[in-house]
Amino acid sequence: MRQKPGNGTGQKRRSKRHQLLNAVLEKPIFRSLFAFGIVGVGAAATHVVIGLILVHSGMLEPFNANIIAFLTAFMVSYLGHKRFTFQSKAKTSQALPRFFFAAVLGLGLNQIIVFICVNQMGWEYLYALAIVIMVVPATMYIFGKYWAFKERDI
Repeated sequence: MRQKPGNGTGQKRRSKRHQLLNAVLEKPIFRSLFAFGIVGVGAAATHVVIGLILVHSGMLEPFNANIIAFLTAFMVSYLGHKRFTFQSKAKTSQALPRFFFAAVLGLGLNQIIVFICVNQMGWEYLYALAIVIMVVPATMYIFGKYWAFKERDI
């Protein structure tokens, strides 16, 4: 028999899930990792949308559109991670170049993994991407937390 809305059973389950989520997000590391994921998804979506708009509107060829899309997504990522993920008070003059350097290192790590997996080991590209998705974001989180957005000790 179907229960009537408002009897509390569904609300109790939602309330317990809500309490569990709040308890997890109260821990700084989990809140930071959650924010890292949200900002990352937002930056990736920005990259895709900007790139598609520039290409499909005929404004730019894909190669040039991708550069503009990357730089736009980079700024979304930088601002989101500085403000929300790491809640850093580091000066932009310090954090921005460090984060850019870390992003370039992340791209390099991405390329190395793909090269080794596909060209050296003969794996399918999809398997290389699976490793990239596990390794590169974790590496970027560590670079962001412990170097790019770390406030200088003065």
